Amino acid sequence: MQIPILMGHDLEDRGRAAAVVDEEFAKTYFPGENPVGQHIAAPHYVEDVEIVGVSANAKYGDFRGQSKRR
Repeated sequence: MQIPILMGHDLEDRGRAAAVVDEEFAKTYFPGENPVGQHIAAPHYVEDVEIVGVSANAKYGDFRGQSKRR
């Protein structure tokens, strides 16, 4: 989707639950903190999900459309 990773890294197959969150999520839930390495609960996962990266904010009308930067 060509959304830049600003911090940490993208998803890699490491055999564990991992997530890349966007800047807005990071600022909302981890204000003034580094969200990389933090854990969040996610529905349908037994274990917590580790945040491994932060991406730039992007807004999509649909997956076929062009991205609209905020």
